[in-house]
Amino acid sequence: MKFVVFTVVFLIAGMASASTVTELVLGAREEGEISADQAALYLAYSVVSPERLPDWLSGPDVVLEPSGTPALHEIQLIMDELGETTKERILQLTARPQLSGPEYTFDSPQGYFKIHWTDGGEDATTRSYCNDIAEAADSSWIVECNQLGYNEPPSDLGAGGDEKYDIYVMHISALGYCSATGEPGDPSTPNDDRASHIVISNIIYTWGTKVCTVSHEFQHACQFAYDVAEPSWFMENCAVWMEEQVYPSIDDYSGYISGESALRKPWYDIRSGAMYHYGAFTYPWFIQERIHIDAVREVWELCADTLGMNMLGAQHGMYRNNGMTFEQAMMEYGMWRWFTEDNWFEGCGYSEESSTWYPGPYCFTMYHWVEQLPDTVDNISDSYDPDTYGLHWIIVDLSDYQGGWVNMAFDGRDRFEWNLGVVRWDLGTANELQWFDVPEPSGEIEVSVATEGWDYVVFFPLFMDDTSIEHYYEGVITYSTGCEEEEEEGDGTIELRAPNPVPAGGSIEFDMIAEGRAEIALYEISGRRVATICDGTFAAGSHSVSMEAGLPMGTYLITLYANDQVATRKVCLTR
Repeated sequence: MKFVVFTVVFLIAGMASASTVTELVLGAREEGEISADQAALYLAYSVVSPERLPDWLSGPDVVLEPSGTPALHEIQLIMDELGETTKERILQLTARPQLSGPEYTFDSPQGYFKIHWTDGGEDATTRSYCNDIAEAADSSWIVECNQLGYNEPPSDLGAGGDEKYDIYVMHISALGYCSATGEPGDPSTPNDDRASHIVISNIIYTWGTKVCTVSHEFQHACQFAYDVAEPSWFMENCAVWMEEQVYPSIDDYSGYISGESALRKPWYDIRSGAMYHYGAFTYPWFIQERIHIDAVREVWELCADTLGMNMLGAQHGMYRNNGMTFEQAMMEYGMWRWFTEDNWFEGCGYSEESSTWYPGPYCFTMYHWVEQLPDTVDNISDSYDPDTYGLHWIIVDLSDYQGGWVNMAFDGRDRFEWNLGVVRWDLGTANELQWFDVPEPSGEIEVSVATEGWDYVVFFPLFMDDTSIEHYYEGVITYSTGCEEEEEEGDGTIELRAPNPVPAGGSIEFDMIAEGRAEIALYEISGRRVATICDGTFAAGSHSVSMEAGLPMGTYLITLYANDQVATRKVCLTR
């Protein structure tokens, strides 16, 4: 097959958003414009033979995803709906590749992989190029399977010549892909796992992108070792995040932030695909920082426990196993994403790495940046409804509103489930989150927060219903000086108090506004969790716990999670 100059644009990280082939094909299939058989063939063509795509899938505004795995995986999810002739064609298109010249093989240095390559035809490359891939593959196996404990891919029963994992280097339209189509499962396990193989492009021009692509695609191989029936959105979230685990010094992932990312498009559903699922690497990153790096793997383990698609149920189960609710996680994730790039500060409680995530979180400046009160905010003017689990950040500058109360009267469309988050932010010092279930069916709530000592308050409505019906909201934000009753009752927030500096074994005090679970965690300034000071059920009122002894002297962050709120303080630990 001769070299073809594709008219389809390959979307490099950081480019402006555009429609992907996978997005267009799935949309056309959902609208009944094409059949399942046509959709499967177009998805396969987009990865292995894009010159066969019709004009509506190959114009200048259509892009190919950097990974071909989502397109091939979508085929896997609809295989049972395909006719026998189409199934046979799909298996031919996605079978182990035939290289364009004489095929050479060699084992990776650690012996985990067999690399297949050629020096003839359009797939031609060099042994040096393939050595980089082999070394990156070994590093990926060591980190992902040996250190992080992910399942090793099942045996392919010698499909590539022996039972080592096979990587093919050849000319493809993507950076790489991992395919489980037509591969055997492991008969010794009850879950729907599957063997797979990886194909890596022979024309990746930078070493960093090349090795990160290998780590990315091998994460897909590990995911297929749990369950091939899960949707691709969390697969891609995790695969981009895993690049950072294997190669933390490269930061190849950062180019996705300026496009359709979870920072720039916070109103998207976390389950969104297209290019968003690459830019939502922040989601497993949040899970790692909020709970533990093993909690990301736990999601895949829970997926494997239930046959069929179970991703959202697995997410709920993982949070439940770690003392949280999914709803609580979505609200904390809303605040976590806000404190990135220029909004990050040393005491915010999150990883310093996120301070580099340019261009950072996006709010509609014209509509959602409030400097003078009273003001009205909504999502009618900007026309972007928050999708399910999507949100808007609305920031209020408190420079001229100290010593009183900022009040928000929120009114969401009736008979839908809304949450309202409120973040108080003292630049460089502290931040607090509290969030509220908006009563149904009215969708109305009034929230007041004290302003004294805070620089900004950020409101964020988050939509929790799964519906395509338009769901507008409006909010009126006002300022008041308060009243005696309000001052006596306080503003309903948890309180976290610690001396600064705090001696080892010293006391930390906190107030509960109602009986419930309280967790106090200690973090290094880098964002790494180093200790859990307490985790249990506490009555309403004041409580005192002791700082863990034996920790090195230095600066730490103390974070209290309780009563649907989060409070963080920076302290210096002494002897």
